[in-house]
Amino acid sequence: MTNRSESGNTDSVLERGVLESRLWHYRGLVLRTVDGDTVDVQLDLGFGHTTFMPDAPDRPHPLTCRIRFDGVDAPEKKKHTLVAGREAQAALDAWVEAQVQAWHQDRWPFIVRTGFSRHLERWVGEVFSRASGVSASDWLVRSGHAVRVGS
Repeated sequence: MTNRSESGNTDSVLERGVLESRLWHYRGLVLRTVDGDTVDVQLDLGFGHTTFMPDAPDRPHPLTCRIRFDGVDAPEKKKHTLVAGREAQAALDAWVEAQVQAWHQDRWPFIVRTGFSRHLERWVGEVFSRASGVSASDWLVRSGHAVRVGS
């Protein structure tokens, strides 16, 4: 899917390229961080409908969306990168909490941009703070907890 800009250039609608042609934006709430580059979110679907997660923080409800951040990679919580993986997740937890505390307008402190990646066979996307406008991925890279990957 492409867009023709006012200058006549044809640009990809997607900034980093792994998302397929569909792209959705929702108001959202990060329910938990799975690791340094993946979160479980509740989404405002509009018209009074939401996805939700029951009181089971260790097991997401089927309607809870798991979003892998597009275009970044944080260390995994596995044997050889366990410490760095835990640090990345803790940093993301702290960033999420700071954004929630800074947002006082409604119960949706984030904008979640998402789409399905056939290449990765999972939902990927981005989480933006409504308070600061900063994306989680950009913050993770700038803070040294993740690196850019892909195109």
